[in-house]
Amino acid sequence: MLLIPVVAILLGGIVWVNAAELRLTKQQGDVARRQARVQQQLTTLKAREERMDTEVVDRATKLGMRFPTAKEVTYLDAARTRP
Repeated sequence: MLLIPVVAILLGGIVWVNAAELRLTKQQGDVARRQARVQQQLTTLKAREERMDTEVVDRATKLGMRFPTAKEVTYLDAARTRP
């Protein structure tokens, strides 16, 4: 008589563990899909940034702007330039 309730409790525990494992597997899948989506968005944004950077440099060049050489760059001492 005692065997049937013990077996029922054990089977219930097995079902509970399997259900918990299934929920965890689903959550892992959701996280993996979100990570892939974010990675794709990052790649898209990096490509867009590169295109925009190239466009800015091209437009600046057409306006006669250029990057200064190292000798043309001077640094100011912020403490000495304040009145």
